[in-house]
Amino acid sequence: MNDLTPKLFDRAPRTLFGPLGDGYAELYWEVLATLYAFEFEREPFMVTRTMAVEAAEHIIRESPLWTARRQELESLIEILSFHPYAARILETLLRIARDEQPIFQGYVHSIAALLDSKTFVQRPGVSLSEAKRHAIDLVRELKILERNIHVFTQRILAEAATAANVLEEGLERYEQAVMANYHRLKTVDNVYRQRSAILDRLDMIERDDLALDEAAEWYAIQRGFGKQQGRANVLDDLALLRAQFDAIPRIIDDIDIRNSRFSGAALQRIRYLLRQDRRTEGQLQFIVRELARGGGPELDFDVYRCELLADGFLYTPPTDRPRPKIQRLSKQTEVDGDRIRKEASRKVRRMFNRRRVEEFVDEILAGRQQMGIEEVPVKTDDEYIRLLYLASYGIDRNSSFRFTPSAERVRKGMYGHPAGRIEHK
Repeated sequence: MNDLTPKLFDRAPRTLFGPLGDGYAELYWEVLATLYAFEFEREPFMVTRTMAVEAAEHIIRESPLWTARRQELESLIEILSFHPYAARILETLLRIARDEQPIFQGYVHSIAALLDSKTFVQRPGVSLSEAKRHAIDLVRELKILERNIHVFTQRILAEAATAANVLEEGLERYEQAVMANYHRLKTVDNVYRQRSAILDRLDMIERDDLALDEAAEWYAIQRGFGKQQGRANVLDDLALLRAQFDAIPRIIDDIDIRNSRFSGAALQRIRYLLRQDRRTEGQLQFIVRELARGGGPELDFDVYRCELLADGFLYTPPTDRPRPKIQRLSKQTEVDGDRIRKEASRKVRRMFNRRRVEEFVDEILAGRQQMGIEEVPVKTDDEYIRLLYLASYGIDRNSSFRFTPSAERVRKGMYGHPAGRIEHK
């Protein structure tokens, strides 16, 4: 049974559990949770020792445990039964001991889909909140990936005593714990494919007062405070999303550098160990001598696999990127605003001329004498513009139909217009 149980303390230090087993465990947990929020749930930056000490001092001064310590302990029971939280913690610790890492779950695609204009306009608050959560998860997993590579590099240098150990760490464990996510990061979950579009969408959302108001209202309802505070939280989440995606290129560069460094360290280590292993060299000389005499044993390995020990084995040289050159900003040509407006107006008129709008009215009336304008479909900008032309043509009395507006207004997603009645003349 002991052979099947992973050695947890080879992966996590014993002192990890000390603070949470002390009488001041609640105080220590508050410190740990605060530092975790500093690291992963705010704008990405390094938490220095000074910042950590200041945060801990503030928490200690404000904590009631500093002046009054709880003395009562829960009574012990004889039946072993894991609490739900204990089972969760044990599952996580076992994953750490086994070097298991969760596979990237398409965070970038999820964020892009949530911020897409068609999805965002339906539920702005939900979309923004979920996009923020996925962004935090993405940055956390990228940081973990970068630090995992560093840990494996240290193991190769400090713990691998034989060439077999290097191959086990570099080809088996590294493949499972690192390369699966690294491969997804470079292919299906490539951040750079969606990053520009996501940042553009954030710009558009920040300028859309209607969407911001709806998101602020949802935040206020969900968190139980006023709409003004809800709007402030919406703006904070938008700023956090932008900060996360501004920092991601630097984190990915660090991942690439560390992965290249691991490959170089593994190659150098295995070469050193092979040169030092005189016993292996002696055995190879014996096999060659026996084969030359024609009396050698049958070999159960393929000789061509020694190609793995060539110069390209496990090593990918870093990419030498040329430094960008300073360029002068080109002068922007003057834009003829009147000409652009006339061309745009001419194209719109051709798309929504009176004849086409009258045919559309005949189609939606479908034999009826009249209908409410709220029945007209409005889901895109083109349909909204067509509705405006419909109302304009219906009011000027020169069309085959008539539009009579009312004092009420109709709201359809991000589009709003006066209510009224459309009827054949």
